[in-house]
Amino acid sequence: MAEDVRIFKTKRTIEAAFIKLLQKKDFDSITIKNICETSLTSRSTFYSHYVDKYDLLEGIVRYYAGIVGKKAEMRFLQAESSGVGKIIGDVSQIFSHHKEEIKTLLKVHVPRGDLREEIEKILFSQCRLYLQEHKKITDVSLDLLANLYVANVFVIMTWTLEKGIDEKAIRFADKMQHYFFVELSL
Repeated sequence: MAEDVRIFKTKRTIEAAFIKLLQKKDFDSITIKNICETSLTSRSTFYSHYVDKYDLLEGIVRYYAGIVGKKAEMRFLQAESSGVGKIIGDVSQIFSHHKEEIKTLLKVHVPRGDLREEIEKILFSQCRLYLQEHKKITDVSLDLLANLYVANVFVIMTWTLEKGIDEKAIRFADKMQHYFFVELSL
């Protein structure tokens, strides 16, 4: 148990140091030595947890993408109910608590380590599946609708990251989602 806590704390320290470095330097210019110096850990400690800096980045991205994926899944289960605003608010709350990390990660574009790309894939596939399963018929392609949905989510997400939680913006996003999934469907 104590060993698990120590491992967890060590990994969080390394991840925090890595994010701190990403705020100052480009991903390609960050070295394992930089990460170890900033996190005050040894190279052997780093390599006992991660294969390399790509593995570290991928794990962090997977963590945040997983949060979004779970919330998006709940969102689509409640697509036609009034619970969507709560889910948008929950995601905004999570993002506001990790604002600097997420803003930093959204600027990194590395294969398997691109948070924006991972979130876009999750949202697109879940939206597309929802539209297909619920026979949402419109004159336009379901792929176009799913891409519009993803773009809308990113506008709200970046707004929240820059401006903070705004209840009016959340209510507006909820209305847009209602229109998108209920009113727009024929």
